[in-house]
Amino acid sequence: MYPAEEGPAQGNVVHTKALIVTDGPLSRPVPVALRIDPTEPEPDSADEEAAEPSVRFCFPGGTEWPVPRALLEKGLRGPARGGDIEIWPCGRVQVIVEFHAPEAVAVVQFDSSALLRCVRRSYAASAASSRPSVTS
Repeated sequence: MYPAEEGPAQGNVVHTKALIVTDGPLSRPVPVALRIDPTEPEPDSADEEAAEPSVRFCFPGGTEWPVPRALLEKGLRGPARGGDIEIWPCGRVQVIVEFHAPEAVAVVQFDSSALLRCVRRSYAASAASSRPSVTS
């Protein structure tokens, strides 16, 4: 696996690279933007994790998958599943994220450091957005 090649973070975005896991002999890294929105809980689930901020995995071609922060955090430590998404550690430095859709399943390998950085930034962004603003 290529190490995470992170670009500069722009606000609440972490840029990294990931490998799409296939049964073919070669995989190339693809750019992925991890977008943090601390104020937008996912509305399409009645689950507790939906009340938390989400991290949006944005792939080339416009494909986006919202992942509840709590699910991502659990998946960094051990196998976790929520709805159509499964996350589990792979060795000591990688994490597998599996996205299930009616037409296909995408298995994507990330360096855990990029996902951990994203989770930490989401907490910082949540704390910043919950502080009262001071106006003069």
